Amino acid sequence: MQGLSPCRRLSIDFDAVVLPDPDTLDLNHPNELPQAYKLDDIKVEYHPHSKLPSVVHHFADFSHSCSSEGQVPCNDAPWEPFQTGADKFTLQSHNEVRSLWEIALQRYTPFQKDVVSVEYDNETHEFDMHYRPLWDWVLDLLRDSQQFVRFIDEPWTADAFWNAQSQLPPDAKPLTFILYADKNKLSTFGTAKGYLIVACIANLPVHIHNGNMTLGGGRIVGWLPIVAKNQKHTRKKSIIDFKNAVWHKSFYQLLKSIELHSKNGYWFECGDQTQHRLWPLILILSGDYEEKASFHAQSSKMYGKEKAEDLKACSLQNVENVFSKFFLTDDHLWKELLFWISDLGQEAATKLDANFDAIPRWPNLTHFKAVMLVNFNDGSFHEDISKLVLFTVQDVLLKSKSKIGYLLLRCIHYYLELNIYASFKVHTKETIVAGRATLVKFSELMDISFSDEYITQSQPEMNKNWNFPKKHMITHIFNDILAKGATHNYNTKLNEKMHGALRKIYLQWTNFKDIAPQILNYDHWLLTLACMRTELDELDDYVRKATNDPETNEPLDIELAADPVIHAHLGSKQGQHSFSDIACAHETDRAFNDFQTKLNGFLNVFLPQNDIPLPDGRALCPGAEDEITEFRFLWVNYESMVDWRMHQDLLRCSPKFYESPRFDCVIVKTTGKPFIARLVYLFGCSIGNTHFPLALIHPYDAGIGIHRRWDVDLGLWRVRAKPWSSSEIISVWLII
Repeated sequence: MQGLSPCRRLSIDFDAVVLPDPDTLDLNHPNELPQAYKLDDIKVEYHPHSKLPSVVHHFADFSHSCSSEGQVPCNDAPWEPFQTGADKFTLQSHNEVRSLWEIALQRYTPFQKDVVSVEYDNETHEFDMHYRPLWDWVLDLLRDSQQFVRFIDEPWTADAFWNAQSQLPPDAKPLTFILYADKNKLSTFGTAKGYLIVACIANLPVHIHNGNMTLGGGRIVGWLPIVAKNQKHTRKKSIIDFKNAVWHKSFYQLLKSIELHSKNGYWFECGDQTQHRLWPLILILSGDYEEKASFHAQSSKMYGKEKAEDLKACSLQNVENVFSKFFLTDDHLWKELLFWISDLGQEAATKLDANFDAIPRWPNLTHFKAVMLVNFNDGSFHEDISKLVLFTVQDVLLKSKSKIGYLLLRCIHYYLELNIYASFKVHTKETIVAGRATLVKFSELMDISFSDEYITQSQPEMNKNWNFPKKHMITHIFNDILAKGATHNYNTKLNEKMHGALRKIYLQWTNFKDIAPQILNYDHWLLTLACMRTELDELDDYVRKATNDPETNEPLDIELAADPVIHAHLGSKQGQHSFSDIACAHETDRAFNDFQTKLNGFLNVFLPQNDIPLPDGRALCPGAEDEITEFRFLWVNYESMVDWRMHQDLLRCSPKFYESPRFDCVIVKTTGKPFIARLVYLFGCSIGNTHFPLALIHPYDAGIGIHRRWDVDLGLWRVRAKPWSSSEIISVWLII
C-alpha cells in the first residue's frame, strides 16, 4: 500500500523485472540494455520509505489487469442475519423484520449527533452536527474484506502524495481521504436544504471510491448545520465571520477522531491479516466555490489560531478542484452557442436539430432528436451534447454568416480538446505538455485581454461578465493533475449525484420536521442494504457467469468470458446462407456485387500472408452452394488511450436494431495509415477446421483534396466514401 504505482490487482502476476541501477548503465551502448525491456514497458518507482526496488511491467500485462474476470466472493453468506437470500416466509411480523434489520445495521458505524456552540452578538448559538466519526468509518472499510487491501490509486502517483509521505516516519502507511462538502436543495422551492459531507478513501482503486453504491465508494459522513438567514444582519461582515466559525467548528467535530492518529499513526490489522501503521492524511477537499470560500477562511483571523492548528494537526489541506464542472455543463458556452444559432433564424435552428437526430446511435451516448428548445437538467445530457456539438454545428454556424459565432466554435474546439486531456485517467509528461499547449490556445481565444477575440467581440451583443471563478480555476488544471493525480479522483459530479437520492428520501421518507436524523438513518439503512445486495450479486455472478449483451441485456451467443487477449468476437448469429442465397437476397445492393469473387480473392491472399496453408496447396474456389454464417454483432477489445486498460466496443451491423437500421463505423488498421469504414455485412467462413471472422465494409478513404479552412480551425478530419460498389472484405481482427 506504499509507494508510487499504477493501479494493479492481486490476482494478476505481472512477472515484474527488477531494474538495475541507472548509474551503472552505459547509454552510449544501447545493445547492452537489459533484453527483458520492450517498447511501452511501464516503470514503477516506489517511494524510498517503502524500500522496494523499481520494477517494470510489460504493457500487455498492465492493460489487461483490469479485465472483468470473475472474482471469488468475499462473503459466502451475505444475507445474514436473515436466514436466506430470499427470507420471505420465515418472518412472522413487522417487529421481527425490524429487529433483524437493527442487527444488520450494526455492521457499519452509525451517525451520532453533537451540539456545536458559537458566540455571536453576545449570544450563544447552538447547532446540531450529525456525523460518522471519520476514523471509525474508515476502519469499517479496512476490516471488511480483502478486496480493499491493496491500496493503489492515481493520487499515489502524484506529487502531493509523494511529498506528504516524505514527511512521515519510514514505517508509516499513508491513509488518504478525499472530502466533499456541498449544500443542496431538498424541497422544490428550496425552503429545506441539506449540507452534506461525503468522504472516500483515495487509496482504493478509483472505480471503487468513485462508486456510491458499495462500501468503498463515497459515503455521507457528516451533515453540517445551516445558519438561518436574518434580514437584520444581511451583508454584515460579522455574520460572514459567524457562518464561517459555525462551518469550521462543525467540520472539526468530524475530524476529531483522526486528530491523534494524524500525529502518531495507528497500528491496525487490515483485511490481509497484516499489521500496518496507518497515518491519516486529508489529501483533497472537493467542493464548489462557496465551500472553497468558507474553507479559505479557516486559516485567517476569522477562525482563530487555535482551531487552525487543530485542523493542521489533522493534515487538512485545501487543494482546489479546478475541474469540478465543465463549461458546457455549467451553461456557459452551450447557452452562448444557442444564442448565436437562434440569431441566424429558424432555418439554422431546424438544421441543428436535424443534425443531432442524424448522428448514429452509440452505446452509452444519448441520442437527441432535438436540442434547441429543450432544457436539460441532467448534467450527463450536456456532456453528451458536448461530444457531438462540433460535428452538428460545423455546417450551421459558418464564418460567412456569423463571424462571432464561428469564433465561439473555435473556442469550443480547443475546450473539447482540453476536456479530452483533462479527462485522461493516466497521464504522461507528453500528455501534460500537450494539454498545457491546448490550454494556451483556448485561453488566447477566451481571454478578455485579447482585443480581437471572442469575449471582447461578443460583449456588445451578450453583455456577459466572463470574470467568474471557475474560468480562472481551469488555468490551474494541469498543475492540479501533477499534484493530485487524474481529475476523476476528485471531480464533484459523482458526489453531486447523491443530491437526487437525498431529495427522494426527504420527499418520501420524512415528516419534513427535524429532517437530518431521519435522512441520515435512512442513508445508513441504504448503505447496509446496498452492501448486502452487492455481496449477493457477486455471489450470484460467481455461480452463474453472466453472458448478457451489456447494451440490450439479452443473452448473447458468444463467450464473453473468453480471454480478453482475443481481439474480436462475432455474435447474434443469423444462420448459414449459401452464396447463391446471398446473391438473390441482395440482388439490387451494389455493395454485394461480385461478393463471392471478392471473398475468393481475399482468402487466397490473406491465408498465405498469415502463414496459413491453403487446403491441398491450391487456390480456394468456393462454389455457389457453399455456405457462410451471418452475424449482426461484433465485440471488439481495445486498449484505451484514456486509462491504458482493456475496453470493449459493441458494434452493430443489422438492418433492424430496435426497429431502425444500424450499421456502425469502424477504424481499420492497415500496413499504411488506418482508415474509416462502415460495416455492411458480418460473417464467418470456415476453411477446414479453422473459422475466420470477416466483414464486408464500405471504405471511407476516397481522396478529399485540400483540407477546408474551417476543418483546420475546428480540428475536424473530413473523410469521403468510395462508391457503394467499392466494398471490401477484411478480417475483423484488423478493426481497431
